[in-house]
Amino acid sequence: MQKGADVAGGAALELRSVSRRYGEVRAVEDVSLAVGAGEIFCLLGASGSGKTTLLRLLAGFEVPSAGDIFIAGQRMNDVPPYRRPVNLMFQQYALFPHLTVAENVAYGLQREGLPRSEIRTRVGEMLARVALGGLEGRLPQQLSGGQQQRVALARALVKRPRLLLLDEPLGALDRRLREQTQFELVNLQESLGVTFLVVTHDQDEAMRLGSRIGVMDRGRIVQVGTPREVYEFPASRFVADFVGSVNLIEVANLVAGPEGWRCEALALGCRLRLPAAPLPGGRTPVAVALRPEKVRLSVASEGGATAVENAVAGTIEEIAYLGDATNYLIRTTTGVPLRATCLNTAHVAAEGLRWGDAVCCDWPAEALVPLAE
Repeated sequence: MQKGADVAGGAALELRSVSRRYGEVRAVEDVSLAVGAGEIFCLLGASGSGKTTLLRLLAGFEVPSAGDIFIAGQRMNDVPPYRRPVNLMFQQYALFPHLTVAENVAYGLQREGLPRSEIRTRVGEMLARVALGGLEGRLPQQLSGGQQQRVALARALVKRPRLLLLDEPLGALDRRLREQTQFELVNLQESLGVTFLVVTHDQDEAMRLGSRIGVMDRGRIVQVGTPREVYEFPASRFVADFVGSVNLIEVANLVAGPEGWRCEALALGCRLRLPAAPLPGGRTPVAVALRPEKVRLSVASEGGATAVENAVAGTIEEIAYLGDATNYLIRTTTGVPLRATCLNTAHVAAEGLRWGDAVCCDWPAEALVPLAE
């Protein structure tokens, strides 16, 4: 994850109640957001959530139906794309197949009419930054997928934009190369100081790249925070379910006390104790989020453990070995499934658990995140 940027010290991008409607369709609805200078901000959302429309609004390909867009303190609503201090890197890279690497990177500078000597210097510097020095004369089809991605990035950055918009920038790469390139992208951004706004549907990518994440749903940004904040403290059931794996548990019969909430998880057939964290508007929890890695597994003793708070008995129904971790699906005594994840810190599966084993699942109160919606 990239170091945080100081939004208060100067916003590179500011959206004020921005909406974009197509007839009755609300593609983007009342979005307000500030992105700090030198920040990598990730817009995370499923297909149709509005993130690409928001990207097009920033690039100038769409005009807001309402609200204002400011880049580096200047209102951009009526500024055409070619006059904005913005560049856009597409998922498919859109390299010119008949131009060399150097010619692809130089294309935008040539259109601006810069002197040849300056173009040559800036192209050389940028290719060196993206580790493509010596490949200036190659054509795109002579490059690997990762090298093509770097050419597209160099072409976008060589014009020195205030804001770089990246639309699913690593989606065309295989997993290993994508992970490697994510770290390279963060290091390059930090060295240049350019503000990046990344649009992605890949949660892992958003967590690795972003200093902050904005989760989008049905045209709105429903939560903004650091990767840790969004994952550990989701603001709603939607965010909890969309970001990572989660057990969502409905609760009833809440009783507030100095040590937190006490309630019942009727579907699991057990009682829960929740932390005393206040919810917005003074609302009471209607559900809790429990991440699978917070669930502790142990071999069940006779008599079960359902009389204890934050514990339930069950049987292992599925096991998925993932190398660094093992996922378990436990069928609880009420028939409701519960997911647990255990890190594989030894060369054998933790405690030798197998399909059909009777187990006890328990978790600390701090692992439960109260949700009001």
